[in-house]
Amino acid sequence: MTDQNAPSGDPGASENDPAHGLASRFPTAYTILFLLIIFVAALTWIIPAGQYDRVMNEEIGREVAVAALSRRSRNPGLSR
Repeated sequence: MTDQNAPSGDPGASENDPAHGLASRFPTAYTILFLLIIFVAALTWIIPAGQYDRVMNEEIGREVAVAALSRRSRNPGLSR
């Protein structure tokens, strides 16, 4: 017969201890990835979508995206 109150490898942990349950375990990689995906999906409602600058290309007869990156000032009056 084994003693239920015998100390295990961890002096403060026992199977009946509530701190030894789910609250003390580190989340798995799948849990972290799932929460990260949910967080990034929520950001799609917060962060506005960007747009490429477009110009009319007369050779092909349609609008095309400008290949170079451009920075737009939020306050044009303060630009140098």
